[in-house]
Amino acid sequence: MRTAPCILWQEPDPTAGERLPGLIEKSLARGSGACRVFFRADDIALIDTQFVDLIKLFKGRKVPLGLALVPKWLDQKWWDRILALCGDSGLWTWHQHGYAHLNYQTRGKNYEFGPARSPEEKERDLSRGWEHLASLAGKRLSPIFTPPWNRVDLETLQALKRLGFAAISRSLRPKIPPLPGLMELPVAVDPHTRNEPGSAQAYAALETQLGEALASGLCGIMLHHQLMNRAAFEWLDDLITALVRVPGVELTGMSDLLAQQN
Repeated sequence: MRTAPCILWQEPDPTAGERLPGLIEKSLARGSGACRVFFRADDIALIDTQFVDLIKLFKGRKVPLGLALVPKWLDQKWWDRILALCGDSGLWTWHQHGYAHLNYQTRGKNYEFGPARSPEEKERDLSRGWEHLASLAGKRLSPIFTPPWNRVDLETLQALKRLGFAAISRSLRPKIPPLPGLMELPVAVDPHTRNEPGSAQAYAALETQLGEALASGLCGIMLHHQLMNRAAFEWLDDLITALVRVPGVELTGMSDLLAQQN
């Protein structure tokens, strides 16, 4: 797992924030002129400086945020601390992020819920992860599942539906097609786990992702607070400012999108 900010935030472009309003306006014009935007923050369990800063930013701007909780990492003590920091606000969509955030594949791409495990093992972990989080969060918990590394196999999709999950949040255009009855809340924009060799290439690729997602009418933005430094927070603040100011953008929560579907 990556432990340091990517090249974007190690070599920040001081003009990147200035480009955002124009990028947003042009992207909306390529589509219907309107877009719903949601943010999802992954790997939530412990409180560090970056997590505090992330919550302060979203609380201060009154912007919804999906908080993906890793069941195996979270106990009553840390849940109580997180809730005390966040408050019992309608801004947050608390939901399940895998079970232990472990990779079980011996080669190829990482999966916690992939072909290396039996259907029984996967369904067991989905179920006990939900039960553990429900024992902590109660009715605050939304029936949404975010898989580690944004990928699952078909058996996992089927198990999620059997267990009563209503939605999955994973990558746009996944290898395994959507399953009827399980809503897709895809993330298409990733500012923190990039692999481009240089800063200019990384900004170009990120802005392309953002533009295409905004033009589509639904833009999911994935955050990893552990990989954020000051430059990353400044860009995120600039992005939120631009999204708020450009007509046609609706900043919404994952649970709100789910409710609208139902």
